[in-house]
Amino acid sequence: MAVNSPTTARIIKALGIFGGVKVLTILCSILRNKLVALWVGPIGVGLITLFNSTMDLISTSTQLNLPQSAVREISQAGKDNPAGKPMLITVTHRLSLILGLAGALLTCLLAPLLSEWTFGDSSHTVDFYLLSVMPLLSALAAGEWAILQATDKLQKLARCNLYAALTASAFAIAAFYFFRIAAVIPVLLSFSTANYVYARLASEREKNTPVLTFKETFRQGKGMLSLGILMTVSMAASLAASYIFVAWLNRTESAATVGAYQAGYTLMNSYVGLIFSAISMEYFPRISAFCKYPRRQEVMVSHEMKIALLLLLPVTVIFVCCREIIVDLLYSAEFRSITPYLGIGICGVAFRAASWCLAYTIVARGDGKIYIFTESSSAALYLIFNIFFYTRYSFAGLGIAYICWFGAYFAICYAVYRLRYKMNLSPASALLMLVTPLTGIGCLLLTTAIGNWWTLALAFPPTAWIAYRKIAR
Repeated sequence: MAVNSPTTARIIKALGIFGGVKVLTILCSILRNKLVALWVGPIGVGLITLFNSTMDLISTSTQLNLPQSAVREISQAGKDNPAGKPMLITVTHRLSLILGLAGALLTCLLAPLLSEWTFGDSSHTVDFYLLSVMPLLSALAAGEWAILQATDKLQKLARCNLYAALTASAFAIAAFYFFRIAAVIPVLLSFSTANYVYARLASEREKNTPVLTFKETFRQGKGMLSLGILMTVSMAASLAASYIFVAWLNRTESAATVGAYQAGYTLMNSYVGLIFSAISMEYFPRISAFCKYPRRQEVMVSHEMKIALLLLLPVTVIFVCCREIIVDLLYSAEFRSITPYLGIGICGVAFRAASWCLAYTIVARGDGKIYIFTESSSAALYLIFNIFFYTRYSFAGLGIAYICWFGAYFAICYAVYRLRYKMNLSPASALLMLVTPLTGIGCLLLTTAIGNWWTLALAFPPTAWIAYRKIAR
């Protein structure tokens, strides 16, 4: 593809690096999820979801969002004060260790309560003791990843993620084959361990690193921690909402229902979301470096949003028309109950991509209190919409809830973007924000009239051609 815009070329390069890695890791995930679904079924997937939700909540609460705030601080130093970068890198290493140890200690202290809150009894207390190492390994790995991202070592970061995924997936497949559901805890630990080991191998230690005392580490890292604490409150609210919902779903339905829900959510947010998660590796450091230049930021946000939405246009068509095949391929026939969730919810991914672009502006500006407001609002909307629509329409209701959730979240982010920062979206980005979800809804309605394959044949070629032409121009 011949790309004329240097910014677009940079985005496509980042997408090529991380998109390629994501595709390979997704292939590992497809194989792993397929085998897990066959060997341990929805109950095993549900257990993994419940443990992961709990540990993610603890990791997010104790890491104080250090990785994201570190990327922001190091990126800005690279533009405004290059001499200060080594100090910030050392501070990131030190704080990652301190916060990781705090997360491990908190997990041990709360293990009996976590088992009671999550499963309704104390039968999994020992499991949480074993999982207490996860917050430590997660914090150390995230600190290394943040440094690689902020210093533009994207290829190293991509290889690190790939090797970790391959190693952990190989272990997971072998463990589930031999031990079935008993392998859940070792497999969860293997992913955290692999992430840390490869992140540590990829890191570059400065020869003349600054020597800092405990007190100096916190003094130098005050900027990171101040923003990080505010962001942690908002992110913890999001994870708490997710935890509450899956715990509610587990108690009102079953662990198998939780596993089915998580399978659908993963398909939309991990597999489709690889497009803008790959782009963000380049986007966030760049927008952070220019946070003092609002007109530059405005152009960056509109351009990033346009590229993400154009890429999602044909992907949305594929997911709507091939949802049954995708579920059977990536999971198994036991998970077909999620096809209404996937078919309807995918129409809301465009709102998620658009709001994602706007939300990064808030983080890049260090506007922590506003970020608390937007993310806490998002968490509340997620919980309210999911429970309300699920109780009425089951998995189809979760798809409707997904659209309503991110549609409302986009409106909140755009209000902040427009009213607080006095910036606006380009006409092309605004138009695509409407066209992409409407295309998905139109395809969904068309499949009920003429079938999936005819709809795919009619809708995919023009949407793929539009995306190609607009990006290449």
